[in-house]
Amino acid sequence: MAEFLKMPISKLLPLNLKSVDSNNPNLSPEATFLQNNPDFNKLIFPNNPNQVYKFDSKLFKTDFTELCILGASKYAVKSFKHSPSSNILAIKFLPIPHNRHGTDEDQSRRLLELVREIKNIRSLSHVPNVVNCYGVCLYENQALICMEQMDLSLKEVYVKVHEQNGTFPEEFLACIVIAMLNALIACKAQQVIHRDIKPDNVLLRRNGEIKLSDFGEARILEDSLASTFTGTLCYWPPERFEVENEATENSQIEDQQKNEATENDQIEGQQVENQTTQSTTSTNKKYDVRADIWSLGIVLIEIATGSVPYKDRKGNVPNNIILLQNLILNLDSNKVVEEAFPVGSFSDETREFIRLCLNKVKSRPKYDGLKQTRFYQKYGSISYQNQNNIVEKWLQSYKL
Repeated sequence: MAEFLKMPISKLLPLNLKSVDSNNPNLSPEATFLQNNPDFNKLIFPNNPNQVYKFDSKLFKTDFTELCILGASKYAVKSFKHSPSSNILAIKFLPIPHNRHGTDEDQSRRLLELVREIKNIRSLSHVPNVVNCYGVCLYENQALICMEQMDLSLKEVYVKVHEQNGTFPEEFLACIVIAMLNALIACKAQQVIHRDIKPDNVLLRRNGEIKLSDFGEARILEDSLASTFTGTLCYWPPERFEVENEATENSQIEDQQKNEATENDQIEGQQVENQTTQSTTSTNKKYDVRADIWSLGIVLIEIATGSVPYKDRKGNVPNNIILLQNLILNLDSNKVVEEAFPVGSFSDETREFIRLCLNKVKSRPKYDGLKQTRFYQKYGSISYQNQNNIVEKWLQSYKL
């Protein structure tokens, strides 16, 4: 399996997605492929790392007790007790889409990406500021992401604080920043760009722990990024729109080439595949960790003001993707930072740091550059336990 994961995806395509599981004929071919993968259907908890708990449909019905629903906006997220280990965990239910319109190669690529993404998530489980993933299991054509249960999302926190006309002290924001940077630097060490930094994915415990969650398993299973993640677009950096627009244009060109190849029988399939691989690679290279840094800056603005800095003429965050894109591309970051973090309430170091996060990509620092800022030098030395103490005390002050 280790050698399998190191191989280029193009060498592994297409997978055999025609077979079904004779023991469970109701499973789709895609679910059957994942069912047979050794990285799935097992749970490992950090309090007993040498114990591996197996998973199957029968065990899910006997070993797991549902406690409550944690969220159901898009995917169901529920709290369960795992009886054999006595652990409480959160489980996100992701449907595994059956390939109805795309090619076997398209679906194969998506499934292989999911396998690799799960490996990345598991490799980050030891990081203090990353939500622990206990395993990924398959149940009735759904992928069950089994993870550490937290108490609050950062969005829940800031909404409740603004409802009470409260404010966020600089020290609290610094704890958020340091925790997120530590998590993102750990991601970078595993060659992972999170690509979905937003308040919903920053989770807290009432004891003050801050952890980053949701590393893209849902994104990989999605059929359409633009139509599904409209809310997430608020956190995209300007350069990412350029990548997606170019990718869309390339995709249209590739579709036209494939159609011409079918009709005229003049273009060999291998040539088209090579062109597709080259164009995909070229667009993917156009944004890097600085995309997550921009998103962090937008999150800090949102915490302080209660909203992302994009409003239509009526003062609402626009649902129209084109309008939202234009607002992002033309954001006056200096003005936004000065309004969100006024002089007298926040230090120059804080404003300088957030402005750097919202610079255009060519002048936006990467992680090493952010660690050299006066803001990081001031707050980065706070120990993990002291960060937790600061956050815990502040949460208690708002009875959160």
